Amino acid sequence: MSSQIRLRLLPSARCLYDEPIQVKVSHLKSRQVVTIKASSTDEKGVVFRSSAAYRGDGNGEIDLVRDASLSGSYVGVEPMGLLRTLKPETLNTIFIKDKASEPHMVKFSVHDDEEQDLILAEATNERLLMADGVSRLPVKEGNFHGVLFTPPGKGPFPAVLDLCTIPSERRAALLANKGFVVLTLSVFQEKFGNLKMLHLDPLEEAMIFLLQQPKVGSKRIGVVSYSKSADVALSLAAFVPGVEAVVWISGCSANTVLPLFYKKRQILPALTFDSKKLIPTQSGAFIGKYAVHDPLKEENRATVVPIEQANTHFLFVAPEDDLCWDSRAFMMEMVERLQRLGKKNFESVCYPKAGHYLEPPYGPFCPSSLNMFFKKTILWGGESRAHAAAEVDMWKKIQEFLKSHKDLFEKMSSQIRLRLLPSARCLYDEPIQVKVSHLKSKQVVTIKASSADEKGVVFRSSATYRADGDGEIDLVRDASLSGSYVGVEPMGLLRTLKPNTLNKLFIKDKALEPHMVKFSVYDDEEQDKILAEATNERLLMADGVSRVSVKEGNFHGVLFTPPGKGPFPGVLDLCTFMSERRAALLANKGFVVLTIPVFPERGACKGWPGVATATPG
Repeated sequence: MSSQIRLRLLPSARCLYDEPIQVKVSHLKSRQVVTIKASSTDEKGVVFRSSAAYRGDGNGEIDLVRDASLSGSYVGVEPMGLLRTLKPETLNTIFIKDKASEPHMVKFSVHDDEEQDLILAEATNERLLMADGVSRLPVKEGNFHGVLFTPPGKGPFPAVLDLCTIPSERRAALLANKGFVVLTLSVFQEKFGNLKMLHLDPLEEAMIFLLQQPKVGSKRIGVVSYSKSADVALSLAAFVPGVEAVVWISGCSANTVLPLFYKKRQILPALTFDSKKLIPTQSGAFIGKYAVHDPLKEENRATVVPIEQANTHFLFVAPEDDLCWDSRAFMMEMVERLQRLGKKNFESVCYPKAGHYLEPPYGPFCPSSLNMFFKKTILWGGESRAHAAAEVDMWKKIQEFLKSHKDLFEKMSSQIRLRLLPSARCLYDEPIQVKVSHLKSKQVVTIKASSADEKGVVFRSSATYRADGDGEIDLVRDASLSGSYVGVEPMGLLRTLKPNTLNKLFIKDKALEPHMVKFSVYDDEEQDKILAEATNERLLMADGVSRVSVKEGNFHGVLFTPPGKGPFPGVLDLCTFMSERRAALLANKGFVVLTIPVFPERGACKGWPGVATATPG
């Protein structure tokens, strides 16, 4: 065991893109110094790398949540530092992750500090952009094209239009994971180089298409936007009916780059820039902050978007260290304008030391890359660590903002949600958190669970709960009032599953097949009325664990082996009757396990004194 160095990614090597992971190394020598490296290849084939040196504790363990990096791409305690500091092999290159159907793969490896070519342990983090059940549909309708993401379930769900300057599915897919129907499209519906003007009409068509989707439950939409697309979002809110909420990130208060048209007439001229005011730097990149003309000068005032006429709620997000343009000044101008007019339909947040390029969290920090408008490499600004913290906070604020506007979700109150956290898919020996939301205040409901074992026997349980004042139930916090159990018990519905017939043991012996548990919420007065459903897929084998049936000499069994090179400790799992459950779960923990039965099959010892046929494996 002491020679087998382990690298673990927790809670799982497979997670969503916007979820943090915990990197842990064990079985090092006491106080051993190692280098942990990360690498990832983007969609253009560019390799990004990072590394950090760590010293193991007295037990030979390193935990990136607890321990400080001694040197490398960053110094200090930073659990996600290896992802933040991933850098390209060539300067001024941005990490491209736009296709939602392909995960972001990050390879982690532990290296001997003195022999850097010696790999001591490896693991790969599969960072998914689309959660289980989310659908992706390319759309080409009328004068627009984009991609539609729809969450699983019956809905209805709120509608969000994700406006991009350059097509990217990342943000839209991640929002769909949170329960939004999202249509993502570029504000440039034609090749940018061919455009002499921009039209709102295709975007209005996209809004109408989005609102007509069967799972959408409102007559108005939310819009999320960034950079150039942010001023287009402002114009949509000001000129096109049906926009309930706008998230504006690192944008401008005026219409930029191209004149804007709607219904065959120009509604706003373009605010342009002076390329002579671009400031060169030693890296070869330019600062564009001072090249954009001032929208408040008399000659440019006609370009300012009249957001004061919009019947819309705004969330303005500005980075303080934006070197592309002065988005903080643009935001302050809008805030002051709305305040001056007595408007209260906005929120604003400014992030110190953050740069222009604010994205969903846990991607590589990008200091500079090619700007399509300046046609030069531009510094985006920001201090890497502060910028990453801003992205985490911003992403949370965007979701809270969209969910806080009830008018956006006209029918949302009728859409009761049952969630299994952190994921509906987990390992068999991991707990889950069952949460119900969007109930009426203090509503009483019955939550039921059911599961069929490998013999087809159905097991059921139920518990009655009362929602809090916000219409929410959390089984970690709340007490069951009656049913299969009473009191606070987060996993009570699984513990109390009972068979339809007495004296039956739950059979779950095959490791390849998950334990499926269906949860459902019922109206307390109408028990036949299902309000919400969700299924928990409880895996016996973690990703990468192998299973091999073995028949050698006078014994037969099943061998489970963890992923990685090893060496691993060996465990013999002796069962009264053949069952793979315990062996598979031990293999998930880093053991090579051979499970063999004492008796060849259940019932083989029938009639033996003192042996019951229902003995657990």
